[in-house]
Amino acid sequence: MKAKILILDDEPLITESLSEYLQLYDYDAIGVVTFEEALKMSENTKFDLYIVDIKLKKYDGIKAILKLYKLNPTTKFIIFTGSRTFKVPEEFKELNITDKNVIFKPLIDLNIMLKKIEEILQDKK
Repeated sequence: MKAKILILDDEPLITESLSEYLQLYDYDAIGVVTFEEALKMSENTKFDLYIVDIKLKKYDGIKAILKLYKLNPTTKFIIFTGSRTFKVPEEFKELNITDKNVIFKPLIDLNIMLKKIEEILQDKK
């Protein structure tokens, strides 16, 4: 298996389809629909990468990223958002999360996500 990836998005269709797609490429990917699930899994498993939706129904995605980062500061992040006006918060820059970590929905071609994952995981910063 390649990297361990946790997908946090409140749309089950996205978490299921993306995790299944990434498993085809030998990633150990799992999807969850609530921050509580993500937090619980992160207490027991070290993920190499989180793919996080910023606008979750019951929790703020920005706060979710900050909390998940505190659990494991070496983990990398991809922000997956449908908000075309989203700007990376200043506090994310010190976590090495910049515009390069953002992918906008809808994602027509899953290969875009695959390439972004490879790029982010290879980044040594």
